[in-house]
Amino acid sequence: AVYGSSIVINSSYRYPECNNKAGGARRSQHLAGRAIDISFLSRVAHENFISDVVNRDYIMKIIENSGISGIGLYNSHIHIDTRKGNLVIFDKRASLKSIEYNGECEH
Repeated sequence: AVYGSSIVINSSYRYPECNNKAGGARRSQHLAGRAIDISFLSRVAHENFISDVVNRDYIMKIIENSGISGIGLYNSHIHIDTRKGNLVIFDKRASLKSIEYNGECEH
């Protein structure tokens, strides 16, 4: 446990209505089943992970060799996906309030 915290998977595959409810992008990787959103149970672990990504520290060596090609940094969670192409990192912490989405949708 590099960050000393358990994680929760908040969201994975989403059908279109669920993706809209979650505030997901129109072409979200969740719609193709290539993304998960996770939350660290420890806020300190969340901040440390973000710091490591932003500063391209230790965790980036693991990410770059893992097949992960998308990392989204949010106030409430971390988005991870396997989109086609080179690694993309997007930081949404300052540009918007993260949606407190619990991963549940009505069917």
